[in-house]
Amino acid sequence: LEGWIMQPLNIEDTGVDYRAYARGIASVGWLWRENLSLLAQIHAGTSAFDTGLTQLDDPPSQIGLGINWKLKQGTMINLSFVENINQQTTPDFSFTVGLYFD
Repeated sequence: LEGWIMQPLNIEDTGVDYRAYARGIASVGWLWRENLSLLAQIHAGTSAFDTGLTQLDDPPSQIGLGINWKLKQGTMINLSFVENINQQTTPDFSFTVGLYFD
């Protein structure tokens, strides 16, 4: 569980009204097998914008699902998928592949 509040720094002369905003993440993982973990995350927060445009003003939220698969001692691969739930200004979904060496 993680959360934070941010204040945009360079907000003058941009033509957009910015405001302080909050973000939070909740994550869970389950060691399903000795070499395989299942992962889930929820990201949510408030919008940094006050523009009158729904696409920018809606609070962002995403869900993520993934696995960590230990290939051998010291080597692991991560496969994940993130879906944008409601905001129209971020990618709708993304796939990630990561390779870790110890």
